[in-house]
Amino acid sequence: MAALDDYLALDLLTLRAHTEAAGDQLDPAEQAARLREALALGEVVEVRQGALLQAYSMLRPQDGYWLVTAFNTHPAHRNGGVLRALLQQLWLRVQAHGIQELRSHVYHSNTRSLAFHRKLGFVPGRQNARGVELILPVARLREHALLTGL
Repeated sequence: MAALDDYLALDLLTLRAHTEAAGDQLDPAEQAARLREALALGEVVEVRQGALLQAYSMLRPQDGYWLVTAFNTHPAHRNGGVLRALLQQLWLRVQAHGIQELRSHVYHSNTRSLAFHRKLGFVPGRQNARGVELILPVARLREHALLTGL
């Protein structure tokens, strides 16, 4: 499963430091199992240039909202074009499913992800010592400049 291998490689590249800073471990076999489960229970959108995975996001339906189980961009491809392409695909899924609210969980140590979520309009919900639940009413996402023209 090439896509799973690509998601795992990107996760190992970008998430290890944040995970360990939060007091957890990012075990490759366990992460691969989590990705397999997420793929079986949810949906994925991705941005590729040829075969190269630049970014991906995974969504899983929950009771009353959809959980963003992954939102990952390769460090060499963190630019407006890749982000716009990913958000546009995400928006199409949101519309197709009639999603009204997205939630995400982020480690406090992952300051880049926290800033990214804030830029998208997510607001803090529940928190614990390791991380925070972030909540986004979809109407707020629709107002994001990267979705202008859709």
